[in-house]
Amino acid sequence: MEGILIVDKPAGRTSREITQLVKQITSSVKAGHIGTLDPIATGVLPISLGRATLLADYLVKEQKIYLARAALGIETDTYDVEGKIIFKKDFESRWIKEIESCLDNLRGRIEQTPPPFSAIKVRGRHLYDFARRGEKVEAERRWVEVSELSLLNWEKDDKGTFIELRIVCSAGTYVRSLIHDLGKLLGSGACVTKLRRLKSGNFDISSAVRISEVLESAKSGSLGGLIKSMEDATSHIPSIRVGGSTAIGVRMGKPLTREVAEIKKVSNERLFRVLGDNGELLAFYTPALNEEENQVVARARRVIRPYPDVGEKNANN
Repeated sequence: MEGILIVDKPAGRTSREITQLVKQITSSVKAGHIGTLDPIATGVLPISLGRATLLADYLVKEQKIYLARAALGIETDTYDVEGKIIFKKDFESRWIKEIESCLDNLRGRIEQTPPPFSAIKVRGRHLYDFARRGEKVEAERRWVEVSELSLLNWEKDDKGTFIELRIVCSAGTYVRSLIHDLGKLLGSGACVTKLRRLKSGNFDISSAVRISEVLESAKSGSLGGLIKSMEDATSHIPSIRVGGSTAIGVRMGKPLTREVAEIKKVSNERLFRVLGDNGELLAFYTPALNEEENQVVARARRVIRPYPDVGEKNANN
């Protein structure tokens, strides 16, 4: 069993817990989640199985789309509703009047600090480990890209004041930090109450399946129909096809030279796939930094080694 399974992650479970559950259900030797969702979050969680775990580095850095619901007038230590309240303020009508100008300050290329309760490591330890011990350690600020930040709705009821936002952002963006920073700009305080990821790179919520569906498919023997092949999962990445001795060389990680006719198709790409004649994913390549005397124009970044066949396994035992 190998490929990418797009899970609609439920709230209240960590990404790691869901990954381990999928690993057990599919009896996969290897499994890993591509990008992390907070326990409070739901939505698209791509899980790689088998050799597809080799694809993670090339898929995790892609753009994300979220729907977020946030409470105004409340700030917590975790930047979400599950944390300890450290600031509270009564509703002020100016919040709604000023929110658009504050959102404008959070669009584009911005610098943000990860939440204290996050999995980022500082000095070899997760930030949440420091936070749980009451130690104040701040992660290094990072640049992220927020290409869309739209106010969809707002409402006020006896439970508080809430806003709904649509967010399109680069990988590595913390929505909790985005909402926290919005609360600072408004002077209201703010925290996430719900978060749903609609898209992660090429993986969309319309293709996501619930864990219950994964279990049912495993019992009925139809699990393979839910899993995207490595080729389908990376179909948006530019590619070339090779055969014969060139394909054999690619499987060994050998560089590509000018003699490969199709190389011109991807000469301006930073990363491209190399497929075999039958469409099988063989490797990822990147252009060589400097053309060499031997005409090398691209070098292997990741080779997808084939599984040995049964005869080869028996010969090695």
